[in-house]
Amino acid sequence: MNRETRIYEDLCEHLDGQPMDAQAKITGVKVSILKQLYTPEEAKIATKLSAKPESLPQIYNQIDEKAMSQEELKGILEKMAHKGTVFTKKEGSGEKRYSGSGFFFSGMYAFQADRLTEDLAQDFYEYFYNTDTAKAETALKKRILEFRTVPVEEAIPDKERSRLRDYENVRKMIENVDGRIVLSHCICRQTREYQEEFCTTTHLRETCLVLGRDRVEQYKKMGIGRVINKEEAIEIYSKSQEAGLVIQLENTQQPEFICFCCGDCCAILTSAKKMAHPSKSYATNYYITADPESCLTCGACVERCPMDALTMVNQVPSVDLKRCIGCGNCVTTCGGEVLKLRRKSKEIVPPKSQEDLYVMIL
Repeated sequence: MNRETRIYEDLCEHLDGQPMDAQAKITGVKVSILKQLYTPEEAKIATKLSAKPESLPQIYNQIDEKAMSQEELKGILEKMAHKGTVFTKKEGSGEKRYSGSGFFFSGMYAFQADRLTEDLAQDFYEYFYNTDTAKAETALKKRILEFRTVPVEEAIPDKERSRLRDYENVRKMIENVDGRIVLSHCICRQTREYQEEFCTTTHLRETCLVLGRDRVEQYKKMGIGRVINKEEAIEIYSKSQEAGLVIQLENTQQPEFICFCCGDCCAILTSAKKMAHPSKSYATNYYITADPESCLTCGACVERCPMDALTMVNQVPSVDLKRCIGCGNCVTTCGGEVLKLRRKSKEIVPPKSQEDLYVMIL
């Protein structure tokens, strides 16, 4: 093993110890991805970065070889931020702070929207999609995940809708945003399109909302996505629900991102579908029940389900609760009164902040 490869494997091991990482395993493909996103110098610096934002002096003090000045380190960190391999944060502290970017859902993968090269798209595809059941289980084995699912609005019973918690009410989250919103292309659909595997669920391509002030500023500087107003964000929310997309958002009470995902492109959903019991890996407070006597036997719900949780048995739908993640999309397409969204008896309350989330994951 040459010295350069060792640097990237060290970075792999470092990322595997971070709360945002998806799969704790060094592979040739993963190393290849990191080589395309980090120079060797950047990779060495990245091994000193944690999920907790730190000031420039704090990071500088952790560098073993002081072959550069603080100002030079700042320049490198800013270049990394432009690549999406470093997060920047200023809100609440006054000074700019830096933290390491995770590998997957809310990390460097998402930051490559509109910036994919053919080689990078091929490596992402190989790593996230050409995966077996065991690898999928490893990717989603955490007891507390960085994302969660809330049901589509129309599926929620009227009585329940008025009692929704703030952290379950996507419309309210958007309306309460203090600052700008960025709408970004879906990196998962872009990755698959490089393989000429086009989405069969929706024609929508811009389906990722960025709400956090610091992350919005970073997206703007990187030239990813476009700034939209709250009315436009609500419109995307409505169109995504009509298309049958799954609402997946950061697993906090004030999420910084909301994604509208399909079962044929989303790296998370496609991985979860390979598991025997995917509902165990999802932070969701809902599930579906079926009343066969009211069924019109149309089968529309089976086609709508992104998790293969519904099957027609004796011409009526049967719900596999091991697979149901409570997204509610089957309810909105049901022509009768067959499918009902139910709240679980044991409610899952998400952590208050991203920092609390990372602490709980670790």
